[in-house]
Parts: sequence; C-alpha cells; structure tokens
Amino acid sequence: MTRKTSDNVPNFNPTLKLEPVPQDSRIATWYASGLVGELKVLVNSEVFRKAEALLHANSRPTRGSLRTPEENSLSHSWAAGYADAFADLRKLTHAPKNSHQNFSTTPEWDHIS
Repeated sequence: MTRKTSDNVPNFNPTLKLEPVPQDSRIATWYASGLVGELKVLVNSEVFRKAEALLHANSRPTRGSLRTPEENSLSHSWAAGYADAFADLRKLTHAPKNSHQNFSTTPEWDHIS
C-alpha cells in the first residue's frame, strides 16, 4: 500500500539497528562467544527484573480471564512459556558444568524449528 501525500502520516524510520540472528545458534557457540557475562549483567539489572516480574504477573490467569477449558489451557500455557523463557535466559548466564545442559525443549515443539 502506497501512501498518498494527503495522508499526513510521517515516515517511520526506525533508529534501532538490529543485527540478524546468527545462523550458528548452537548453545556451545553461545558460551564460546564470551557474551555470558554481558547477559548476566543485563538479566540481573533492575530494569530487566522489573520487566520480567511485570510480564510474568500479567501473564497469569485471573478469575476474570477464566472461560472455557481451552482458553484456560492457553492462558496457563502463556504463563508457563514466560516462566520457561526467563529460566532459560538465566541458564545462559553461567557456563554449564557439562556440555549437555538441558533447556526447556520438548518434542511437541520440534515441528516449529
């Protein structure tokens, strides 16, 4: 969709330049990259912890959000997903004792990758 000059919509020019996700996304490569310490500082920062608590608290089901069993299951899945994601981020902040550190991947999600 092209804009007309009469739309008066400013052009959106993002200022944040994100680098692409590296193709080699193996866990061992992460630990070899030397970014573990930087992530640890970020994850333990006050801003991150507040954002984590906010997302986790707001993803929990409430009495008002309880509906059908399917909707309830979906709501619980979202809450569990946030908990798993934050736990996995914390795992990435320290080197594993062995090279086979387990992350919350289950066979039911293998079809996505």
